[in-house]
Amino acid sequence: MTPLPAALFDTLETVLMHWRSGQAEAALEALQEAIAQAPAGFSERGTLQLARIRLLER
Repeated sequence: MTPLPAALFDTLETVLMHWRSGQAEAALEALQEAIAQAPAGFSERGTLQLARIRLLER
């Protein structure tokens, strides 16, 4: 299993913080950063990308 970068967790916290405060655009930017930080073999990378698509649809 590929270990996750610690910065990824911080970035995901930032996504949640922005989303909860109604800052969808900032949340989307942070989510794009999280996708970039996810290791290539990270099985949840697709989930992050799906979340990005859902945010874009809103």
